[in-house]
Order: sequence, then structure tokens, then C-alpha cells
Amino acid sequence: MAKHLLSAREVQVSSDGDHFEGEGLLLCIGAGRANWVFRYTSPGGRRRELGLGRADRTSIAAAGTCLADAREGADAARRLLRAGRDPIDEKHAARAAAKAAEAERKAARSRISPPTAMSRG
Repeated sequence: MAKHLLSAREVQVSSDGDHFEGEGLLLCIGAGRANWVFRYTSPGGRRRELGLGRADRTSIAAAGTCLADAREGADAARRLLRAGRDPIDEKHAARAAAKAAEAERKAARSRISPPTAMSRG
């Protein structure tokens, strides 16, 4: 399948619908919004769609930047797939780990901090 089918200008001026960039990456435009999506088949055989963020179409420079970011995100997802890992499952695991780390930091901070109540005497 061909890769890198869209230019920054095409990202900026495309009409509603799905516009394929190649190898599973597409620009979905509709209802006043534009988003990048990576469609793939998971290692378990399930068809999935990974959202890669909003497509900024305010200028040709912004469109080019978001196109490059979407390509990088799709490449990262392809690397995970080649390693036999599902990108969506990895994303959820990373979020859960970050949430657990933040909870641990808050708990550690509350254990270390002495009470701030001032006594009057």
C-alpha cells in the first residue's frame, strides 16, 4: 500500500469524509472536526481504530505539523504491532501506570508532610 498520499495543503482544504494517508492512517473530517485515526488489526485479530489527535487545519504550516505528528504516531503504533503488542492496550496500560504513580506520589507527600495545624497558647 502506498504511504504518504496527503500533502499539508490537502490536509488543510479537504472536504468531509475519510482521506487516506496510507498504511492505515487516515484523516476523518466531519461535523466541523478533523481527526487523525490509525486503523489496524490487533495481534488478536480484532479490527481497531486508534485516535491520534485533532487535525489542525487553520494554516498550511499547522496542517503540515499535525500531518507529521500523525505520521510519527502511526509509525510508533506500527512498531508496537510488529512487536506483537496492541497499541490501544499499551496506551491504556501507560495511562494506568501514570495514574498509579501519581497516586503514589500524593500518598508519599501526605505521609511526609507534618500536619499544619497551629496551636494557640
